[in-house]
Amino acid sequence: MDDIQFCAACRHPTKKPAGTWTGVDPKTGATTGGFTYTCKNRHCPIHKRQRAAAAEMARREAAAAEENQRNGVNLEAFLELRRKCRITLRRAAEMAGVSPAAISSWELGREPFPVGLYLMLCQQMKVQLRRESGEMP
Repeated sequence: MDDIQFCAACRHPTKKPAGTWTGVDPKTGATTGGFTYTCKNRHCPIHKRQRAAAAEMARREAAAAEENQRNGVNLEAFLELRRKCRITLRRAAEMAGVSPAAISSWELGREPFPVGLYLMLCQQMKVQLRRESGEMP
């Protein structure tokens, strides 16, 4: 039984509709739809998977924060510097030669920021600020 069927058959007293979905039945081609649900059933396998995923994400973020601190990476200062330079996430990614998703993941603390790229980006942004302020030709 898949999650949708399991959830639809569940009769937990805290279950309530949270949204709707629509789609096409792959077998018949007919339009179909239904509700998405939320509940507080702590024994639900769907909830167990969600809690496990949230715990794993929290563990990874804590490990990334620890590694960033150990390496001297200051995400708040980096974000402030990027904002002052008016550099978009896409532009920062181009400067580093990585995807915007990678930069976003590092800035949000989901993954540790590679020290070499952090230092290179900070240096390039500081140079840009000096140019804009007239300190450098």
